Amino acid sequence: MKSIALILLCLMPLAGADPLTGKWQLVELKGKPIPANLKKPFLQFTKPGGRIEGSGGCNRFGASFKTNKASIQFGAMSATMMECLGPEMKIEDEFLKSLSLKLTFKLKQGELYFYEGNTIVMRLKR
Repeated sequence: MKSIALILLCLMPLAGADPLTGKWQLVELKGKPIPANLKKPFLQFTKPGGRIEGSGGCNRFGASFKTNKASIQFGAMSATMMECLGPEMKIEDEFLKSLSLKLTFKLKQGELYFYEGNTIVMRLKR
């Protein structure tokens, strides 16, 4: 009986877990798929209403974030400052700029969509 109670106590935090928590890999940015041969940018939501960390494909970054219903706002980003050549840097710049927009989000069929108004800005998958 004690082991059942312990298992239930361990599972309780999962029941109310924020659906954003976890790692999301960028698969599409402003309507363009991320090429398969490039390192894919990602976001890692580490705790509800708290922090994100990630990579733009070249540099690592971190920031705070807040959600309010379907809107999401990212705080000031701290990031490494390495320079990459080629398309990785262009994608990273656009990705990080997009995170500064006034965004809303939707979770649909295991994918995370960020919108600016009615326009899909990016699509991410676990």
